[in-house]
This record gives sequence, structure tokens and C-alpha cells, in this order.
Amino acid sequence: MLALASGSAQSVLFVCKHLQPEVAPDPERLQKLIADLDSEQFTVRDQATKELEALGDLAGPALRKSLEGDPPPGTRRRIEELLEKLKSVELTGEPLRAARAVALLESIATPDARRHLESLAARMPEARLTIAAKAALDRLNQRSRSKD
Repeated sequence: MLALASGSAQSVLFVCKHLQPEVAPDPERLQKLIADLDSEQFTVRDQATKELEALGDLAGPALRKSLEGDPPPGTRRRIEELLEKLKSVELTGEPLRAARAVALLESIATPDARRHLESLAARMPEARLTIAAKAALDRLNQRSRSKD
């Protein structure tokens, strides 16, 4: 990260190219996956569970909303388990790379870096990347206020 931070203009371009705001999943696809949690077939339920788990935070709002509709007990249990997993997700793989990229943009703090953080922060409010970008911007804003 130190090497990337020292080449700020090129680093921001690199991060901008590889770190894009998260896009909301197709609502119809989400509803289908949630409905599949109640399937009679184990393979269908299992596949839906895996896909919803892979969506992570992006599936959270739809999963929470589906609990309001009083789903069958088995489906409710699976949804609650998925939501519980969302709370305890460790940062590995792509989410870890994204968190590090946000930290890099924050450390560079150029106008271009700020603009990219702003574009990341303006998307899905419940997404981990959005939350991280907003927090980075808040810290940058606090530092600039304290310098004034």
C-alpha cells in the first residue's frame, strides 16, 4: 500500500478501474432465490442459500423484508441463519481487497481519490463498500476541518 500511495495519480486511476460501486442485485432474482429457500428439493434450497450467501450485504434488505411476510418455519430459519452470517462475515478475498482500496484512497486524499470515494459512497447504503467509503470520507472531512 505504501508503494501505491506514493504514486498517487496512477494509483487512483488503478483503483478507480478495479474498484467499482456495488450494484443492486436484480430484485426478481432475489425474490426467486428467497422463494427457493422453501423448495421441496434440497438441491434447490441449497443452491439458493449459497447464492444468497454469496450476495452478502446486498441480499440483506430483501431477506429482512421477507421475514415481515411470515414465511414458513423452515424458510424463516434459513433466512435468519443467512442474516446471522451477514453479521459475522470476515473480510477475505474481494471484500478485503475493496476495504484496502478504500483505505488507500483515503490515504492518498487527492481530489480524484475523494471523488471516487464519493461515487462509492453514493450507492447502495447497506453495502459494506458504501459504508466503508462514507466512513473514509467522514474521516477525511474531519481532518480537513481540524486543519482549518
